[in-house]
Amino acid sequence: MSSVHADAEDGSNTAARQQPQHLVFVYGTLKSGQPNNARLLEYMDSDISVVGKAVTRYPYPLVLATDYNVPFLINEICYTAKRVSGELFSVSSHALAFLDYVESTPTLYCRERIEVDLQIATAADPPDDVASSAETGQPGKQPSELMDSAASVESRWCWCYFLAHHNPSLVAPPFYSEYDSAKTPMRLNIQSLTPQDEEQIKRVIAKEVQIMPM
Repeated sequence: MSSVHADAEDGSNTAARQQPQHLVFVYGTLKSGQPNNARLLEYMDSDISVVGKAVTRYPYPLVLATDYNVPFLINEICYTAKRVSGELFSVSSHALAFLDYVESTPTLYCRERIEVDLQIATAADPPDDVASSAETGQPGKQPSELMDSAASVESRWCWCYFLAHHNPSLVAPPFYSEYDSAKTPMRLNIQSLTPQDEEQIKRVIAKEVQIMPM
């Protein structure tokens, strides 16, 4: 029985590896250590791998909005905003469809192509001030500065989930360069939601971001 199960499992993993792969930039609750990441891996672990840390090539408004304190990236190059730090995932077509579902595409979010700079690991250790900022969150270099000072970066085109519709008043400071739920918690326990509750909340959020004043 165990060998049959192992063969079936290996076949499943092989099929997942043979699917077309897509690059997806994540900046909010889907990042490693953030509220939605565990849920993502629970369903799609074999279909998703982390390529590395990345930062948007251009500055986009990353804002926290609605009563739930949700992070939204707005698809407008805005030079008063900041380059946004996140992670680059490699996902199967099956996982990409699951992400579309999680992000309520195209009702709440829309999936668009953008260019990011991917940080390439080097043997050299980062300077102390960079390591301190990245590991402890203490004042130091901002995420975009950390990426700019990396020994090696490579440009990648990838998918990114932007807010689909919004009130223009949302595009206003403060703009963030990085989202961390430990510093700016969501006012929502994602893990405790039923699918019905989640869909209702998404409808409320979609309505709020279109009509709410800042």
